[in-house]
Amino acid sequence: MSGGPVFSLCSGVVAAIEERRPEREIVLVRTADGHRRRAIHYPGWFGPLRTGQTVWLNVEAVRLGLGTGGFAVVVWAERHAGAEETVKETAKGGTEAADQAGGKDAGVEAGEADAAARAEGAEAGMGTGEAGGAEAAVGPEARRGPAAGLEREAIVVKERYTPLQFAVPAAEFGVPPGRLAGRPVLILPLHSALPLAVRWLRRRRPGWRIAFVMTDAAALPGWVSDHLAALYAEGALQAIITAGNAFGGTHEAINRYGGLLVAAREAEAILIGPGPGGVGVGHPVANAGAEQAENINAVAALGGIPVLVPRLSAADPRPRHRGLSHHTRTALALAFGSAHLVLPAPAGRRERHSGASASLWAVGPVRAAVDAVQAAWAALPPAVRRRHRAVFRPLPSPAALDAFDPGGTIRTMGRDRRADPLYYAGVYLSTEYYINLMQNRAPAQSTLP
Repeated sequence: MSGGPVFSLCSGVVAAIEERRPEREIVLVRTADGHRRRAIHYPGWFGPLRTGQTVWLNVEAVRLGLGTGGFAVVVWAERHAGAEETVKETAKGGTEAADQAGGKDAGVEAGEADAAARAEGAEAGMGTGEAGGAEAAVGPEARRGPAAGLEREAIVVKERYTPLQFAVPAAEFGVPPGRLAGRPVLILPLHSALPLAVRWLRRRRPGWRIAFVMTDAAALPGWVSDHLAALYAEGALQAIITAGNAFGGTHEAINRYGGLLVAAREAEAILIGPGPGGVGVGHPVANAGAEQAENINAVAALGGIPVLVPRLSAADPRPRHRGLSHHTRTALALAFGSAHLVLPAPAGRRERHSGASASLWAVGPVRAAVDAVQAAWAALPPAVRRRHRAVFRPLPSPAALDAFDPGGTIRTMGRDRRADPLYYAGVYLSTEYYINLMQNRAPAQSTLP
């Protein structure tokens, strides 16, 4: 086994609070090495920060020059009176959670807990005693606390066996072990597709309730996402289910399967995908995008219809992502379930647009990328192409894309719609197909018997 993770820490003093929400703060920290660093802080851990307060930052992402995740994170803050009150309330909630867990390992299988207890002489801080301590209890429950009166099976632990493990009520508790009964589920390739798809669903079908299952393939805290905060605040999203070790949603699920069933209970339209900050090393399977195969399998296994949003691009500087991204190609190859996939129609089958529309898709790099999508699909093994259902649709007009992304405020990999219209076209075509599939599916007696 390796010696463990290596990360960079530095201390500093909070110079300014740039953004403050109940679940997230952005602060400017004057560090001991003379830098001024912007850092993210989750008040659930240490209470709201104040200017002049001493903090320690994890600056590893800054040192590595990462993209979406390239900011410092507060990992410790000195206590002040207000924080102490938050800690006391959280400790009270943590004690209740531990008591409700019956002295057991709060959601970890009993056999694992017993083995851990024998090996370590304790239950890793997840049972009665340690879980009730103030420090162990500081976590996301500072904001809302475990629901009172839950039975012990309803309490589970996230970030298990790490210094920041915490207890949450499992959203699956009480949900019948049903199926999706033919319900389509929109599977997203990147977090940037979420606001595009959700707002379009909201505009086209305002009566639908919408739920998003955020997996743990990328960022773990849902609170880090500006998109989630905005969509929930404006009423576009009715439920955010954070699954696996992801946390911070309106519902906490143990895994993607349970998360999908909770979403089916809470809403008509279901989307599943990662949070911000994907990871990858250029390897075909060693990337966050490969989880799309797992999402396809989960939806199919539960009796739903997976609708995979392809990752398309005409502007990505990396050849493996131009046209039909290798993330999508790999997910299609790895998946055992059968997905529906919407791709731009081949040149001979495209609708003839005039003026601005023709010029949009006739631009050299864009046209080449569209042709590359067709070539990439044709190059997949025949067994993969037979397993999935590819649907070809004409590329949208500029007016349709303007309506889909009003104001052009959504960016993907740092690029807006004008810089990479093909990505947005892929999300648009898939969302439109999803809407039609939802409208035309045979009505079920119940999605959850």
